[in-house]
Amino acid sequence: MIVSIADRLIKMKVLYYGPKGSGKATNLAFISEKYSGKKSELREIETIGHKHFSITIAPIGFERLHSFNISIELLTVPGKPEYQSARRVLLRDTDAVVFVADSQIEKTNENFQMIVDLKSNMKFYNMTMRDIFLVMQYNKRDLPDAAPIPYLQRVLNSSLNAPYTEAIAIQGVGVMETLNMVLENLINTLRAKYGS
Repeated sequence: MIVSIADRLIKMKVLYYGPKGSGKATNLAFISEKYSGKKSELREIETIGHKHFSITIAPIGFERLHSFNISIELLTVPGKPEYQSARRVLLRDTDAVVFVADSQIEKTNENFQMIVDLKSNMKFYNMTMRDIFLVMQYNKRDLPDAAPIPYLQRVLNSSLNAPYTEAIAIQGVGVMETLNMVLENLINTLRAKYGS
């Protein structure tokens, strides 16, 4: 969380984390459509060798706190394993993480390796699960080879114990539910810290 007294702005950051092709950008594209006309243009950011996406929103119904505007930036991380350092940079000053897992059974190891990557990057900043809010989103639930939720929970979420949602991001199913879970947590955090 970054608080700018001069700009009267509270800025928070949510990172969409997960392996390549899990549906991170698809989530943001759907959110961008839902927030259309509310200063929420989806931006593609290209750095050396990789791209990621960003959108900045104001949570509907909670755009201001006292005399401060609320701004929440949603960012995707590059999902290829070799871009760990880029993911580490993006994790800095993050308030919440949506881990977008590909539900396909053959993607289990890629999901697991990216969770190891997330934990490693959190450790680099001395972050614990108390420092950020984490939601597991099990995406691609419509596919015939989607692993059962109890299996995904046991393999991917047992060490995190994070709340989870189910999604079919390409259809918009579960996308806003996931985001609303995150926004509710961030808003409650702001209210606890600065009052209603």
